[in-house]
Amino acid sequence: MTAVDYGPRRPAVPRYSVTRRQREALLWIARGRTAQQAGRRMGISLNTVNSLLAGLYRKLGASTGPHAVALAMARGLIAPADIEPPHARHSALQSPPGPRNPTGA
Repeated sequence: MTAVDYGPRRPAVPRYSVTRRQREALLWIARGRTAQQAGRRMGISLNTVNSLLAGLYRKLGASTGPHAVALAMARGLIAPADIEPPHARHSALQSPPGPRNPTGA
């Protein structure tokens, strides 16, 4: 029996050419903003945001915003620290207030 040559192998780890704007749009979605809100914050139209996200979803193999966020995080394209607003990280480090004394003493 002879070996079959299937041609060159694909790399084990796919490469993503995610643009800066695609990543920015995804981060707004990850922060719970709508595409329209992301467009306002980015200074671009809703159609442009949808086009950026559609291209990104194709690259990642995602079908929804949350799916794209999960895949991007799993692949190291975004980190949890990228999603949290800076004030959320600082408030998490503060200790909660102690118990109140109901007698006022």
